[in-house]
Amino acid sequence: MPKKATEEKKEIINLLTKILVFQLFSMGAPQDKIARTVGKQKAWVNDLLKGIPKGGKGDGGKKKA
Repeated sequence: MPKKATEEKKEIINLLTKILVFQLFSMGAPQDKIARTVGKQKAWVNDLLKGIPKGGKGDGGKKKA
């Protein structure tokens, strides 16, 4: 049973790390600084944020008509 608890803790840490990445990105932090903050490589952060418009806008940066 200790093995399962350890795996669950790792998954919780992973999810909290991802939440922190999204929060920092939405506040405008550059990806290299985010990577250093969470202790991951910049490529990992880049892959996670791929598809999310810069600045955290939900409309893809498109202006409304």
